Amino acid sequence: MVQERQQRGEEHTSAVSRYQGPVWPLAVLIWFAFALTQIPVAAAHTATETAGLSPGHGIFLALIGGSVLCGAVGFKRIGRISPTVAIYGAFAGIVVTAFGAILFDGLSPDPTYTARTIPFPVRGINH
Repeated sequence: MVQERQQRGEEHTSAVSRYQGPVWPLAVLIWFAFALTQIPVAAAHTATETAGLSPGHGIFLALIGGSVLCGAVGFKRIGRISPTVAIYGAFAGIVVTAFGAILFDGLSPDPTYTARTIPFPVRGINH
């Protein structure tokens, strides 16, 4: 039977090799989800360390994500990449952009006001 296939020019494909493509992204997703569970939970309002990150890092990450997204769309439109690669690139760009925006928002300092510096009038406070 194998010799007949080889004579006809057919390749032998096993079940593993047929499903290798779609399984790889799923394995990466499962590994990434597992890696996220290894990060310790921090108290949101008492944390003082940012591990050297600044809001600029969030902006940079968002710009990288936007570039990946635009690159995926642009390369697909000129026919340089396949639709599958373009969709993966667009998804990755959206995810990286979202992480950058969240990082920027989380690391940006919150304004603090005193009674005299509130930018809007408040009843009962004499200036």
